[in-house]
Amino acid sequence: MTTSVPENVASEGTSDEYDPRKEDKFSFGLWTVGNWGRDPFSDFVRPPLDPVYIVKKLSEMGAWGVNLHDIEGTV
Repeated sequence: MTTSVPENVASEGTSDEYDPRKEDKFSFGLWTVGNWGRDPFSDFVRPPLDPVYIVKKLSEMGAWGVNLHDIEGTV
């Protein structure tokens, strides 16, 4: 059995296809950016960051939004 890739799909796979654009909307969770990063064989590897600092830096870097809480486990 042979599989062929449609011609239009094969030509669409450019290297910049997934580069972020201004119209893209990226949001980040404070728990992700501010994670202390614990090494399994020692203590935390990064210092704590103030949430206000995190929000300001993400804004400067062009983030669209910040997640303050996830809804995992809610009905």
